[in-house]
Amino acid sequence: MNTISCSDVLTIAGMLLVTAFTSSVVASDINEAQCEGSFQVNINDVPYKLKVAQPDTLWFQGKVELDNRLVNCVNGIVIKPSNGWQQVVTGPQGKVNSTVLNAQRKSLNRTPQGDFLLPNRGGKQVDFWVQVPEGKIMQPGNYRADFELSLFGKQVDAVVKNASLDYTIKPFVRARIEAKSSSRISVSGARITVDMGNLTNQNHRALDIIVISNASVKLELNSLNNGHLVNTRKPTHKVPYTTSLQGQNIDLDSPIFLNTRRGNQTRFNMAFENKAVPGATAGQYEDEMTVSLIAY
Repeated sequence: MNTISCSDVLTIAGMLLVTAFTSSVVASDINEAQCEGSFQVNINDVPYKLKVAQPDTLWFQGKVELDNRLVNCVNGIVIKPSNGWQQVVTGPQGKVNSTVLNAQRKSLNRTPQGDFLLPNRGGKQVDFWVQVPEGKIMQPGNYRADFELSLFGKQVDAVVKNASLDYTIKPFVRARIEAKSSSRISVSGARITVDMGNLTNQNHRALDIIVISNASVKLELNSLNNGHLVNTRKPTHKVPYTTSLQGQNIDLDSPIFLNTRRGNQTRFNMAFENKAVPGATAGQYEDEMTVSLIAY
């Protein structure tokens, strides 16, 4: 029987230890290789139409797409806004109320530096939202938000991706008409019918125009018969009438600049008054007036 010396035993043991140590290093290299990969970031510049009880809010959807090898390695994404976490969007008047939310539109945790932490629960795509609460009624102009995004997790490379939101707010104006049921004024959609009554007498009719806009607004009037009610059977027979806004007569060829409050409803009273014509020919008298509200 062969005899193994003491020194041989020590040598063999040493070799076993070295082999075990080397095997451990190789396993670590495989794990790191499994977490190698890239990711893509996109923020849609077209606001998403959400059915939520915030009619003036703009919602922009962002998404982070991970390579397959990163799915189980990434615990989350760090989103760093260039303007700070409190107001991530800037516009013509500077920073505006805005933030970043998770896929469920809930608040995100932040790092001590104020960066947003978007968690990943094993998904290949991680969604988030940029919320602008008063976006639809903001002043017209260009609005922008810039972000740096990076991954955090085990053995993930420190790669930074840039993403931006660029959106233009256009001027708008909306209006509705209100009139008392006893005012002899009927409203059907955008068409208003005013019954002036017996034209042998002077008659007064009034309605309210409720205006909301994010810009300056001007009002223009156009009368088919140049400010006259015309007999439908005898067009040469006419009855003049005037139109006023807030008690001031309006010239048909001159625009009126409205003093509106941005983003808030402003009420304007418009009135019509005919001149009494005691000898007016019997018949139906009509005029068609176009009221234009222009935001600029």
